[in-house]
Amino acid sequence: MARRARLPAQTGTAGAPVTPAVPVERVSLDRYPGYRRSAPERAEPEAQADGPGGPPRRRRVSEADRRAWQEWQQGRIEDAFADGQRAQAEGRALDALSAFERAHRLSPDDPVLMFALGLARSLCDDHAGCLALMERLGGRVDMREAWVTAASAALALGLNQRAGRHVERLLSTHGFDPSLSDILGRVMEATGRVGWCALSGGGPGGDPGGGGAVLNVLCAGPVQMIADGVAIPPGPPRRRALWRSHVLPEGWERWEALEVRDGAGTPLLGSPIAASRIARPAGFVEAAGPRHIRGWAWHPADRDRTPQILVRVASDRGDGELVARLELDEAADPLPGNALARPRRIDFAVPRRLRGARLDFTDAAGQSLFGSPLDPLLLSESAPGRSRGRGRPPCRPPCRRHGRRHRRGDPRLPPLPAHAGLHRQRGCVAATVGRSRRAHRGGRGQLARCRPAGRARRAGR
Repeated sequence: MARRARLPAQTGTAGAPVTPAVPVERVSLDRYPGYRRSAPERAEPEAQADGPGGPPRRRRVSEADRRAWQEWQQGRIEDAFADGQRAQAEGRALDALSAFERAHRLSPDDPVLMFALGLARSLCDDHAGCLALMERLGGRVDMREAWVTAASAALALGLNQRAGRHVERLLSTHGFDPSLSDILGRVMEATGRVGWCALSGGGPGGDPGGGGAVLNVLCAGPVQMIADGVAIPPGPPRRRALWRSHVLPEGWERWEALEVRDGAGTPLLGSPIAASRIARPAGFVEAAGPRHIRGWAWHPADRDRTPQILVRVASDRGDGELVARLELDEAADPLPGNALARPRRIDFAVPRRLRGARLDFTDAAGQSLFGSPLDPLLLSESAPGRSRGRGRPPCRPPCRRHGRRHRRGDPRLPPLPAHAGLHRQRGCVAATVGRSRRAHRGGRGQLARCRPAGRARRAGR
């Protein structure tokens, strides 16, 4: 077998190795601002090497290192976003686009950065990039402004039917905003539709006379309203700037599909409208004490609308006493992970006569908020953890007969299973407590003597 020839070593005239033209530099993390090494202190590379001329050891990254890197990365994102906003305010569109692109590369899943970048692309006539980004953003968070920007970009590219689909998605699942009238008119003319329709439960697009929810329509003649297959007579029209508004009757929050047609039976742009989805709020309540309930609520499909929450005494039939009607005007703290939300604060003081009652926080359609109805034990003065003694009941209560605590191997109550229904759970607790009390009535010794007798009696059966 022939031997493979060896390549000659690269040496100079004097036999010394040739130095590469571009020196190789070892990258160090010390050059990045905000990065700090944790203990132990950094040693020299010769001390960290496994041997003479060997590679340096890899140091384990600690939690402090990760937190420092995250803070440094978040600072870079905020600086890039601030640069983009400053450039956009000064009219430097290309500089703003470059800054928003840099911020988006650092955090590609942030919806705020995605929306800012989409607007910057639209201002720089990059309509294709704006359309792709806004469609991805609208599919993730279902944002009203994202569908509007996507429809405008589609019109600029000549994709009229695509713009019509975006506007239909916007009108059928979101509340109406008067600033949308321009883009709605352009899409209606480009797609050849006879008119458009949009629902508003309140806010800027609501009833100008204060009547509540309205149906905004732009159509030449009369319209037909069909809610869940039942014809609904339109309310008295009220003329607005370019369209007219029809006041909706009570109970519109329960409509799953509202079809709007012209006099000839042709559906308008935006029909059918998911009224229940637009009216449904998202919220959370919790007991902050026996006299205080706090939480938040907002309308994801109609962010400008003021949420109205009903407080009732919970009942199985849903006809409990109406305690209060809350108009949430005060803004709450931002929700973690959702920078686009506009939550409103819930701060309710429980009346003395209702302490210990089951309170249910619902919307106008009767849908309960998350965490509601509240457990009566959380609203009572005798709840666990609110006693005047140590503030905490003993883990194993003493036996009534012997006056001493039970051993660790003989707890007072066995583990309880969790049931879906409240009545089943209460029955399980009552049956378990009753069995435990009957077992402990005769003492530990008598209970131990009764167990074999009970087994033998069951075996004889």
